[in-house]
Amino acid sequence: MKKTLLLLTLAFTSYNYAQNVNISDANFKNALLAHGVTITGSGISKIDTNDDGEIQVTEAIAYTGLVNVGSKNISSLTGIEAFVNIIRLYCSSNQLTSLDVSQNTALTHLVCSSNPLTSLDVTQNTALTHLDCAGNSLMSLDVSQNTALKDLRCHYNQLISLDVTQNIALTTLYCRSNQLTSLNVIQNTALKDLSCQNNQLTSLYVTQNTALTVLECHHNQLITLDVSQNVALTQLECNNNQLINLNVANGNNNNVAYLSANNNPNLSCIQVDDVAYSAASWVNKDTTASYSTNCALSANDFEFYKQVTIFPNPAKDHFQVDLENSLELKAITVYNNLGQQVATTNSSKVNTSSLSKGMYYVDIVTNAGKANKKVIVE
Repeated sequence: MKKTLLLLTLAFTSYNYAQNVNISDANFKNALLAHGVTITGSGISKIDTNDDGEIQVTEAIAYTGLVNVGSKNISSLTGIEAFVNIIRLYCSSNQLTSLDVSQNTALTHLVCSSNPLTSLDVTQNTALTHLDCAGNSLMSLDVSQNTALKDLRCHYNQLISLDVTQNIALTTLYCRSNQLTSLNVIQNTALKDLSCQNNQLTSLYVTQNTALTVLECHHNQLITLDVSQNVALTQLECNNNQLINLNVANGNNNNVAYLSANNNPNLSCIQVDDVAYSAASWVNKDTTASYSTNCALSANDFEFYKQVTIFPNPAKDHFQVDLENSLELKAITVYNNLGQQVATTNSSKVNTSSLSKGMYYVDIVTNAGKANKKVIVE
């Protein structure tokens, strides 16, 4: 009896050792078999180590480097789940309509750009530091579990929202050419490169992003932009918006090598450190806009300011913004005393029921300019 059990155990072990990974796509299989055969270095090493023309489960488990199968006309990556220890997967420029990386929990880099993916689940990939899923057809992307993420490139998709509040390690965020109407980067204080152009953003608050060097927010619907706290800034592109207010006086304008602010027809004053330097260095603005070290409110602006009121103040569960004469409301943004955005709306009624008691600052943007008000929530 003992001999029989021993033989069965040995047979079962031998079966598992020789079991092949189920790979349904011939192009994917060929790419794995050719992997590391002619290309060496950069983590691209051989997977089919016994040269039998198959990928055993044991070979997949043993492989810990980079799987690079980009541009191989692959339609399915079925079988990648067997590679549980890989740290990098490059599968861009294929024909993938789905991708299951839920078993690849050791992944730090995932590049799946330029595919026809309509969904992508990376909630199990908590070790990810780099994610490039640009050029797909994604309508949503959940990166709330990817707290180690440093580099996120999700541009050229169909995203209608993107929550990066949990990704405080982010240094690079490319989310341009989507359908975003809002973007909260207040928590992303390590952010250096932000590319969010070609969306539908009406507001963008970057005063907490003091490490920011490049900001590309052109072709949106921004009405006001303040980069006065972004002392590391070297490039700013905010053209083709609806800007009324633009503050670039960050105390370090001589490091801003490129600024583009043209095609903002309602922008008359750009606040800067030095008028002569700005006029000589930054030519991409509308002729109706001038540089000034103090874009202060004029007499007309003061009259406008009096036409914007908040009531009730103090407020309990809501407050209302009242505009006189022909003023039209564009947007309302509420900030707490730490400068963090806590509410934004296009409606004149702002719900404060979820806010803690205290003082709040309210940016009210209209067709004639922006008013800054204070409100107390009881």
